[in-house]
This record gives sequence, structure tokens and C-alpha cells, in this order.
Amino acid sequence: MSPESLEEAYDNSIKAFTDGEIVKGVVVDVNRDEVMIDIGFKSEGYIPAAEFEPGQDGTPAVQVGDEIDVYIVRREDSEGQIVLSKKIADQTLIWDEIATAYESGEPVQGRITERIKGGLRVSVGSLRGFLPASQVELRPIQNLEQYVGQTLEMKVISLSKRRHNIVLSRRAWLEAELVQKRSEVLKTLEVGQLITGVVKNITAFGAFVDLGGVDGLLHKTDMAWKRIHHPSDVVSVGAEIEVQVIGISQENEKISLGLKQKTPDPWANIEEKYPVGSSVRGVVVNIVNYGAFLQLEEG
Repeated sequence: MSPESLEEAYDNSIKAFTDGEIVKGVVVDVNRDEVMIDIGFKSEGYIPAAEFEPGQDGTPAVQVGDEIDVYIVRREDSEGQIVLSKKIADQTLIWDEIATAYESGEPVQGRITERIKGGLRVSVGSLRGFLPASQVELRPIQNLEQYVGQTLEMKVISLSKRRHNIVLSRRAWLEAELVQKRSEVLKTLEVGQLITGVVKNITAFGAFVDLGGVDGLLHKTDMAWKRIHHPSDVVSVGAEIEVQVIGISQENEKISLGLKQKTPDPWANIEEKYPVGSSVRGVVVNIVNYGAFLQLEEG
């Protein structure tokens, strides 16, 4: 085979590359200044050592034989070498992942790096994002410093590649999780079922009970057969109570609970228990101008 044929065969065996392309490369040499990469081009490329995490001996923390993603900056410099960048490749790939998550609504993982004005700085791969203080939790948080160093699941709520702007929301992710959990819990409940929950909040009309990621309403009229003045007379915040499911609205995702339904209705068979003309003993609970009310039993 002639020298010209050999050169032509060699050129044909070389992969075709374009500037701005991201390709796979194999590490062939590592020193304190640069990392040599073979991408299948006619010459090996190099990446400045500063683009890699430093190892214990001061050289880049990468081994000969490792395969990494690289960005082709220039196919050949003045010395005929191909110029590559790991940093640009990493940023481009992670940006594509973030853009995909933004479009699909899927979460991304980010590490909180510092507390800044208005919220928290987040590291998402090799990119930086912003987590506003109002988007950290479902409710306002005063101490944002407690999140520094944590890795959290967040949704991307705003994205601008031109301005290198990534705005994140952990609150949106938590809300989505609650909706999912609520749907799953609702499928397991049925009217008449007894379930244990924790009193989460008390209002004038009742109490909200956490049933394990989903809240149910225990109305004060369903707390006891007798009349009560205020729900706090029966339950307290933080108390663990067993309640009965008395109503489920799949459409509105509402759960109605009852305490008094766990005990017999005192008005059932009232005619048999207290027939007309019989003598009974009771406690006077109210006196009005036309008579007095007696409590014969609880309820």
C-alpha cells in the first residue's frame, strides 16, 4: 500500500468532530498541569488541571483509563492539539437535565451552600441556583441557616439560560408529595373504619387530625353525644386519638371523622329505656321560665 493510501486509510479511521460537540473521552495521562484525553481524534486533547477536583497528591482526582464527558472547544490549537473542557461539558449536560426536569415537573437534587439575601444559594451539579425563603417549606421559616449543607429535593420554577438563572422551590415539591400521599391514603380509607391520628390543630368548629400525611376534620358536633362548649374541652393539640371515618369525599378529598360514633347512641331505643310515666333520677342542668332540663345520662 502506498504512503498516500495509508494516510487516506488513517484519515478515514479518524472520527469526525465539530467544535461545540460533547463526546466521550478516555484519560491517557494525568499531571499537575493538565489531563490528556483520547477521543479518537488524530491527536490527543488536553484539559487544564484546574477543571478537576484536586486529589491528595495535588494532581487532578482522575485516573488513567477513566471515561469522561468532554466539550470540544477547538479541534486544533496552534500546536495541533485538540482543546477540550470538562467544565463546559458538565455545565451543558446538567443544564439539559435541569431543563428537562423543568418541562416535566420532576424534582432535582441540590445542595444548599450558603444563606444569601432573600433565600438560599443552591448547588445543582456544577451550576448555581436560588431558593427563595418563601419556597423553602410549606410554612414561613425564620432560621434558614439550618439548611446549609443539606441536600434537598426541589422543583425548578424558573429557568433562563441566557441569564444563567435557576429558581428553585422545595415548597412546590412538598406540596406535590402531599397531594400524592393524600390520594394514596384516601384509597385505603372506608366509612366506618377506625383509625388513629394526632390532633394537629383546633378551631372553634372542630379539630384537624393528621392521619399520616392527610388531615381529617373532627367536627365538634361529632366529638360527643352531649353538647360541648369548645372542641378543646374534648381534645388537645398533639394528642393521639382513635377516631371513626364517618364520611369521605373523593372528589373534594375531604375526610370527616367522629369520636361519638365509637359509642352507642344514647337516643337509640329511648322509648324503651325511659317509657312515659316511669320515675327517673337526673341532674338539673338548666332552668328556664317554663321548666327545667335534666340530664339522665351522658349525651
